[in-house]
Amino acid sequence: MRADPSIGLKIPTLNTLIGLVLCTGILAMKYAKAYTSGFKYHVMSVFVLIPTAVVQTLKISFYPWLDRNDISQIFLGLAIFLYYKGIKSYSNYLIKNS
Repeated sequence: MRADPSIGLKIPTLNTLIGLVLCTGILAMKYAKAYTSGFKYHVMSVFVLIPTAVVQTLKISFYPWLDRNDISQIFLGLAIFLYYKGIKSYSNYLIKNS
């Protein structure tokens, strides 16, 4: 593990991936059918986060001033916006139906 420190990150990365897909992907699809279609934004955010994993894993950098961390943060920002849209949509659903 001293020769390659990234080996120690494989288990947490796998755990995060499983949790992300289960909690925000599969459950969001179920809730989109049962409650409101606003949960589709959570499903879209999971698909937006896939390129982030690819960029970080393959260490893709276009320019020295636009490295893999910058590219990942762009995708992360878009995913956070989609999460916000989904939560806001569900909040409006709850207000309307209460």
